[in-house]
Amino acid sequence: MKMKRFISKFVFKFYNCGINENIYNEDPKTKDLNINMALVTAMVNAGRDFSQMNEICATLNMPNMCNRTHKNVHNDVYHHMYDLP
Repeated sequence: MKMKRFISKFVFKFYNCGINENIYNEDPKTKDLNINMALVTAMVNAGRDFSQMNEICATLNMPNMCNRTHKNVHNDVYHHMYDLP
């Protein structure tokens, strides 16, 4: 399993036929709201920030994105909310 923030790629290798299959938890080519932006948007709407998201992820035993990545996604959310260039 390879993770990029909350987007995961699961690689299945079938030993009988030798085929590798990649399965994603969301379409990596999507132009829609991705899972990372959706989670940060939800935290902003709830009035929470990185430390609270970190606590939620720890409670769920789920790895969190780093603070720098969170800030980058948070800036993207801000620009989308206010339609800034």
